[in-house]
Amino acid sequence: MLRVHSVTLDIKRVNGKIHRAISNLCREGNLDITPVQGRLLMYISDHDEVTATDILEELKSVNKSTLSEVLNGMEKNHLIERIESKTDSRKKLIVLTEVSKDIVLHMKKDFERVNKIALKDITPDEYNTFSEVLEKIGRNMDNL
Repeated sequence: MLRVHSVTLDIKRVNGKIHRAISNLCREGNLDITPVQGRLLMYISDHDEVTATDILEELKSVNKSTLSEVLNGMEKNHLIERIESKTDSRKKLIVLTEVSKDIVLHMKKDFERVNKIALKDITPDEYNTFSEVLEKIGRNMDNL
């Protein structure tokens, strides 16, 4: 019998385990960043010409004032720089520094390690089915 009533708890539980594993690896690697800073660094590293508005649109769980505060702290700690856009002088682009580029490389290795552990003993067919079901759940949640 399908336990539909607990799907949100199941997802939250597994997400918590993944989050803790990544946080532990970041601490082991002496990466002095918060989970939110890590998400921002990964987003910036994966996109060209990122603005604060782009980040707000993508990371809906972060509000404007919190984002501004986090970005200011990251700039103070030399994790990001804000530069003027070459095509639109009104735009401030957010770019990684050399320090944060090294952090991102370390984080990507940690993510690969966690991903490998998470998918141990999972067949490609099982993963594909899981991915399809998760996608459906996501679309269903978009309709709320």
